Order: sequence, then C-alpha cells, then structure tokens
Amino acid sequence: MSEAPKLSQVIRLDSLPLNQTYFTPEGYLMDRPILTSTGIFEYTNPDGSVRRELRLPEEVFAAESLASYQGKPIIITHDAGLVDKDNVQKHQIGTILTEGYRSGDDVRAEIVIHNTDEMRYCGLKELSLGYNLTLDETPGEWNGQHYSGTSASTTWPWSGKPEPVNRRG
Repeated sequence: MSEAPKLSQVIRLDSLPLNQTYFTPEGYLMDRPILTSTGIFEYTNPDGSVRRELRLPEEVFAAESLASYQGKPIIITHDAGLVDKDNVQKHQIGTILTEGYRSGDDVRAEIVIHNTDEMRYCGLKELSLGYNLTLDETPGEWNGQHYSGTSASTTWPWSGKPEPVNRRG
C-alpha cells in the first residue's frame, strides 16, 4: 500500500508584468495581463533553498477557477491582508472585470485601475496574486522537470485575496 500524500495549507505570492496597457479617455488604466500560468513555479524557502511547485492545466483552467477572478479588487500591496466588504474602500485601486480566460498556457483577464495616481505614486508595474492553496508535497516530474509538490485547489485566487500591483519592472 502506498503512503498518502502530505498536504499542507500555504500562501503564495506570484508577480506578473502588466503588458497590454492602455488608458481610457477618463484616465483609467486598462490591461489584459497574465494572471497565472501552468507549469512549475519556484519559491524560496525560509532557509534560502528553492522549492518547485507544479500547477497543472486541469487546476489552472478549471471552469470554477477561471470564474473566480471576476470582480476581485486590485490593491497596492499584500500588506493589506485579506480585503473584504469591510475594508475594500480603504485599499482598492482597481478591479478584475472579467472571468479568467485561457491564452496558451496562461490565464488572462481584463482589469481596470481607477486610481492611476496612487499606482504612479508608488511606482507599481506588476500584478501579484495572493492566494491560499492546498499543497500536495509529493515530488515528481512534469515535462522532464523535477518538482517538489503540486498545488491542488478549485478556485483562483483561492482565498479571495485581491491582486496587488507591485513595484517590479
């Protein structure tokens, strides 16, 4: 009998550039950025070592996962923590307007940044999704590459956390 996989609840923060940006006549920033991708993502452990986590296409492109993006707030940083109806007015600078949609190995959605002054003031140029997930820590190989575990969940962002915009880029 094989041993059951080790499952852990973890939080992940991933950054992706804004790359199809334009401004509306009202001054709002519009984009269709990549929100996530399939494949192996690298994360630094507290001890400095690197772990490689696999996101399978069947998880990333699941209908429930793609639908879960629509209407999520966009905020400045992850420092705000979980944003909900009680504190969204304090943190939100924009919104994910559409459900996620598949674009090759990526998920994209249309976003709007209403408070472009705040975005410019902070020098922010990337989205970073914050989410909770169930991590199956069973290592394996995918497309010839080793991974440390796979993320397994049904909706993205799984915690309903907002999408901060980062300073990178």
